[in-house]
Amino acid sequence: MPRILLIDSDAPVVDALPPDVFQAFGMGSAGEPQVSQRLGSLAVVPIKGRLSKTPSIMRLFGYSTAPTTGEIEEEILNLASMSAVQTIVLHVDSPGGEADGTQGLADAIAEAGRSKRVIASIDGKAGSAAYWLASQASEVYAGKGSVAGHIGAFAVLTDTTEADRAVGLKRFLVADGEFKGLGADGEVTPELLADVKRMVLACSQQFVSAVASGRGIPETKAASWKTGQYWMAEEAASMGLIDGVKSYRQILAGLAKGEHTVKNQNQQLAAEGGDTPVSADVSALRAQVESLSASVATLVQTIDTERKERVEERAEESKTARSKAVGIALDALVRGNVISGADREAFSGVLSTAGDEEVSTFLQALAARQPGVLAAPALPPSENVELANTPRPVPVPRILQHPAGKTRFDPAGANAHAIGEAAKAKAIEAGKTEEEAHAAYRAAIYASVAS
Repeated sequence: MPRILLIDSDAPVVDALPPDVFQAFGMGSAGEPQVSQRLGSLAVVPIKGRLSKTPSIMRLFGYSTAPTTGEIEEEILNLASMSAVQTIVLHVDSPGGEADGTQGLADAIAEAGRSKRVIASIDGKAGSAAYWLASQASEVYAGKGSVAGHIGAFAVLTDTTEADRAVGLKRFLVADGEFKGLGADGEVTPELLADVKRMVLACSQQFVSAVASGRGIPETKAASWKTGQYWMAEEAASMGLIDGVKSYRQILAGLAKGEHTVKNQNQQLAAEGGDTPVSADVSALRAQVESLSASVATLVQTIDTERKERVEERAEESKTARSKAVGIALDALVRGNVISGADREAFSGVLSTAGDEEVSTFLQALAARQPGVLAAPALPPSENVELANTPRPVPVPRILQHPAGKTRFDPAGANAHAIGEAAKAKAIEAGKTEEEAHAAYRAAIYASVAS
């Protein structure tokens, strides 16, 4: 199985070069790997050169001190557990490296960021796996002229069958399993290409998900960066790959002055319910429109509520005014001996659920039994004013006090309540509903008045 790479396509594969080449050009120095440097409460962790899970051949021959991804991971977790360390700076200048080992180191950086301030300073290049690691920091900056990105994964397969044939070499593959040993004989088959592509796509998706999580953005946005391209610091900042343009020296100087910055702006905006920098202006405009819409909706709701309350108040006032007018009329009929006190209560109950026209007709039918009891216009001044000030006029005759000396002329009116109750009882005996019995009660009273 070929190695899956997260690195520049033009980056040198140093494992394939003999160490004396580097020695001839003065590259590398012997010694133990330098994983971090401590400056008080600050720890600087270099992430430089080609990233690998295993030591390079230069390291084995003493010509490099570059640590492996596993060693950096262990150091990051160690620093995260130290109370004396408050800030970790990742000094990044790397084209990337192998996929194997990158996820573990990225997870360690993210874990450290939960308890420490972790700053990634891109000082030259943060390509592929190196950007994967940088994206997990709380803050990411790049100096002017530095580049970031190159998101994606690839693998290289070489078919050696023609070369083998040219030198008379013939290979035989013996394997158990459909894909076991594919490519070991030097032949790159369509099946091998498809299987390697499957692994590359899975690794690339893992890369995208990690960037989205680290930068606090949707996966769809992180996937739009998966082009294998680099972006200069200014453009990277405008896109949201980094939080700003700031050199390694500026970051250290700011820390020395005690400057404090928040976690990366994508995560900060997300925590506040906002959007990433690219869509911040649109988001602000959307928020203003939504706020205005909410204000209008509240205003409309308030107006509707007030209108409904006014309608209900008018209806209640109208009902109260009519009830008072009906009461005055019935009292006048009692004083004129047209109806009895018991009938007054019965009529009051019936008229409370009747319409205005019914009330007017009913009172006029009662008043016709003794002219003058209900005629215009001789109410006491207080009652005249009260009726005149009602919100809506009720369609009942003006009610006058009964002239002195008038006597009851129709004794049958005194029995209206008894007649209604008898009709109601008869209806109940006949198995009628309560509503039907009440209707019979009302009908009997109306009939007694009209007779």
